[in-house]
Amino acid sequence: MTAIHQSQVAMWERCPAQYRFRYVDGHKIKPARAIRGTAFHAAEATNFREKIVTTRDLSVSQLGEAFVAAYDEAFQGPEEVTFDRDDTREGLRKSGLALTGVAATDLNPTITPTLIEQSLEGAVAEGIVMAGTVDVVDDRNVIIDLKTAKRKWPETKAAYELQPPLYSVLFQAVTGQPPGGFEYAVVADGKTPSVQRIEATPTPQQTQAALLRVQSA
Repeated sequence: MTAIHQSQVAMWERCPAQYRFRYVDGHKIKPARAIRGTAFHAAEATNFREKIVTTRDLSVSQLGEAFVAAYDEAFQGPEEVTFDRDDTREGLRKSGLALTGVAATDLNPTITPTLIEQSLEGAVAEGIVMAGTVDVVDDRNVIIDLKTAKRKWPETKAAYELQPPLYSVLFQAVTGQPPGGFEYAVVADGKTPSVQRIEATPTPQQTQAALLRVQSA
């Protein structure tokens, strides 16, 4: 049975035509902002792997260097890259460095990681196999999902996301124990980049609703 990723379900709900273009027709297009987000995740993964060994975070400059290396490498692939109207490659590099800077000072020191970029795959319900990659699990056994964004999230946004309930169920299916919770760490653009922490541990009702959404997708 082919595993389903929550991002696939979310794309299908948001725009079936986009889903068909990407997953049925096989057209791969990289939004430049997604490249920036992937490079940010790569830099954070480098930081937290180092921290597990040394107990220390990378400096602002070291984290920035890891971001730039991942960002520039991502542009070397064959896929078409698309830019939002006001974005440029250099502009996104600069804003990405600003995001890693605030992550280095305001986010990373608050996290004690135990698992980094952990791939999970398992049956979450009868006939449903899910797969996903958990960004960070901390010493409280809380799943922390890292996001970059143009602006801060509305506080209600997390309640409608599929990721907290599906990743929580998947984590329990694979490890045999429930996570200690789920939290978003949103690092947002702006005149002053900022870190927003959103507690998003799902209720049983949210979990059941998420599984129903997967079944009906």
